[in-house]
Amino acid sequence: MNKLIIRVARTSLSFTEVIDTNVTLTPYRVRQGISMAANLREALRTMTFRDSYDAVDVLIDTAVQHVPRQIQGPTSSPEGGLSQHDPAATTHASVAGEMIGACFTHVHTLSPADVVMTMPLECAATMMAFAVNKDLKMVIDDRWQSAVYRPLMTDVWQCCRQHNPSFGSPQASTTTRRRLYAYFHDNALDLFTFSRRGFRFAGRFDTPSTSDAMYYIAAVWREMGMEQREDELYVVDSGAQASSLCNKNNENSGKDTVHTELHRLEACAPQPPLSTVISRIYTLDLTESLDPRVRGIEDMPLDVKLRCAL
Repeated sequence: MNKLIIRVARTSLSFTEVIDTNVTLTPYRVRQGISMAANLREALRTMTFRDSYDAVDVLIDTAVQHVPRQIQGPTSSPEGGLSQHDPAATTHASVAGEMIGACFTHVHTLSPADVVMTMPLECAATMMAFAVNKDLKMVIDDRWQSAVYRPLMTDVWQCCRQHNPSFGSPQASTTTRRRLYAYFHDNALDLFTFSRRGFRFAGRFDTPSTSDAMYYIAAVWREMGMEQREDELYVVDSGAQASSLCNKNNENSGKDTVHTELHRLEACAPQPPLSTVISRIYTLDLTESLDPRVRGIEDMPLDVKLRCAL
């Protein structure tokens, strides 16, 4: 399998090539003052890539709107439903796409330079609507027409959903501890939690400091009505900012217990302090089952590592 993964964040750009058994991460130094599309065009001009890959995945750090399948109307199915080659199916897909796009623009401001794209997220039974810059998309499509665009968080959501105790168990007990997940990346924090059928909450917050992260974690925890001593917070282990929030201790029941640096940060934390809001805090390593060649690349973001494995 020969694969190229292009990761486009707000202020960074990187390329990861998976060629047979070799994995290579190449960050690109982004020039300030010009658009990300212009930076990407310059990167493709100055760097060496293959003319074709088995797969080209573009991970976009962008706003995402999750649209439940229930409001998308009837879907096609092999048992007498609409065929993908049926003109009626094309019309249905167009109408559904317009509905999803309308949901996105109702919540997010869509720039004239952006286009709304969609992709299903099977683990949460939703359709993801997200914005992609038209110029950036044109630069990539001119080089690789088969490129697939997906939100940067897609594989993190998928893996955390499988880690959730209610995954695949419609009869899961209502007394199962609820879990709030926190993933740090690109000076931002994604917080999300699942219900039995899909997302209960999913949101992103800018977190230039650890105290900001503590504030948002506590706020979402309270808003979701989660219990201090029964429910759990899982910090997806993803770099320095997560490490500054917690330290690992491997001697407690086989789990990585997180000891938050509350004494140093409580002066900036929400009231009441985070320690009085959440008792069960753990780290979650999603890379344990990944190829050692991928795990060993320290500067590779977690979302790219997961995409390399798929």
